[in-house]
Amino acid sequence: LGGSALGVCIKHDRPRKDWFVTLLEAFVKLEMFDLAVQAGEVGVRLDPSDNKLSADVRNLAAQATMHRGGYENTGQEGGYRQNIKDVEKQRLLNEERSLVKTEEGQQRAILAAKSEYDIAPTDRAIIRKYIQVLVQRRTPADLSTAISVAETAFVQTQEYSFRKSAGDIRLAIGRSEVQKLKTLADANPSDTAARDAYLSAAEAQNGLQTSELELQVNAYPTNLLLKLELGKCYLRDRQPEKAIEQLQRAKDEPKQRSAALACLGIAFRELDWIEEATETFKQALEQHTDANDDVGLELRYGLMASLLKQAEGTRDLSRALEAEKIASAIAIQQIGYRDIRAKRDQLKALIAQLRQAGTGTAPTA
Repeated sequence: LGGSALGVCIKHDRPRKDWFVTLLEAFVKLEMFDLAVQAGEVGVRLDPSDNKLSADVRNLAAQATMHRGGYENTGQEGGYRQNIKDVEKQRLLNEERSLVKTEEGQQRAILAAKSEYDIAPTDRAIIRKYIQVLVQRRTPADLSTAISVAETAFVQTQEYSFRKSAGDIRLAIGRSEVQKLKTLADANPSDTAARDAYLSAAEAQNGLQTSELELQVNAYPTNLLLKLELGKCYLRDRQPEKAIEQLQRAKDEPKQRSAALACLGIAFRELDWIEEATETFKQALEQHTDANDDVGLELRYGLMASLLKQAEGTRDLSRALEAEKIASAIAIQQIGYRDIRAKRDQLKALIAQLRQAGTGTAPTA
């Protein structure tokens, strides 16, 4: 009925604002807020200068929205709070169903893969599929089974990819455990036992990673990415000579040349081959496309550190000045990068000493 009355007024040849204001007031009393808003909007179009009516319509529009959503009946059945509870309840139910469905799906996939594996335990494609579904669910039992299946497959087929899969799974398990222990140690800084447990696990993980990569490099001698990763491990383990051997090969891969040269420069510096380190970093920067990205920043820092060591060893002012210029540029770009502030101060002091020793004058500020 209300909609019909509104329609008649709208279709009139000469509609008047006061008709729609009257309808608005009537619709409000009847709590027919959507119709009240429609009537008010027509009234505003007929008299755009009526700011009060315009404001009333905006308020009514908000009230209509609240009414549709049950806001006004907060705490009552069908009210806003109930609506929210219903939505939240449905969301949780959907999530639970999705989780159950996922778990059921994973279980079915594992059972199906295992059935195939039991029938054909030497079929390479079936073995890989079984390992894959076990790793996807990632329970400790599944991962242990995956390792066992992979190692058995390696013995049966002598295909190293299965041995690599077993090693990769072990490394993933180790990383997860180390992260858990680190989180625990960080949360309890005064707990020395927690810190010791984390450091011990991290050391064991590093050893496992190095040994796994050594096996993989031996199995895949032409894989230069593996050589780069092994070179990084040797650097971390303070074995620069072994690192150099891997990195000199790894740099032949164009996509990883800059990263390999960066590590190679560090390895030379660790051996105290400072000139070789400096030249390696310079070569890397010449070939790298962006001196300001992460790798470029690492290369510039490496060059600066090598020049600093050269300047200290040879008392060469030109090397110190070159290093200070790089340090200053890095500080301008990213003042929090590593220990760049300390390195810059160290270079400033060294330059002052070298100038004083060379000229017999007091250091300049």
